[in-house]
Amino acid sequence: MTLLRPLTPLLTALATAAPLAVDAEPAVAQDHAHSHHHSAPAAGPSRAHGGTHAHGMHEAQSPAPEVRVQIERDAMGGWNLRLATRHFRFSPERVNEPHEPGTGHAHIYVNGTKFARLYGPWFHLPALGAGRHTLRVSLNTNDHREYAHQGRPIEWSAVVEE
Repeated sequence: MTLLRPLTPLLTALATAAPLAVDAEPAVAQDHAHSHHHSAPAAGPSRAHGGTHAHGMHEAQSPAPEVRVQIERDAMGGWNLRLATRHFRFSPERVNEPHEPGTGHAHIYVNGTKFARLYGPWFHLPALGAGRHTLRVSLNTNDHREYAHQGRPIEWSAVVEE
């Protein structure tokens, strides 16, 4: 399994427990990583991928953090997510403390609703039910603000179908 790929690879979910194929036709899942490499404005009033900035945003210093996510169907149900970050370190011991550049945690959203807080790179997401579901992972500061670069949240998103 290759973890690091271009920031916006196309993913296709397989019907088995096999990993998602990268650079395949976007038949089932497509992912989008947003980091300091993107310059297009966000769509819609809150963002194209849903969710709000309840705690606000923090403009990251250079080099800005980056996040990419590898997602695979789990043979026992649900999805396994593995986050790969650059210029960012998970710091669960500092949650709710003042901001420290390049550290924090991640939030995972399902269909625009916050599902969980992540303190490390691995996460098992249970089965979501039949249909298409939008997943979004954001990088957050210790004080829960979303990291941003050039006014855009540093995040990854994909649509999966069960």
